[in-house]
Amino acid sequence: MKRNPSLHSLKKSLQKLQEI
Repeated sequence: MKRNPSLHSLKKSLQKLQEI
């Protein structure tokens, strides 16, 4: 997943959304 930094950012955003 290191070659897809965009995907990593998206995943982080998703996690933040799930936190709500």
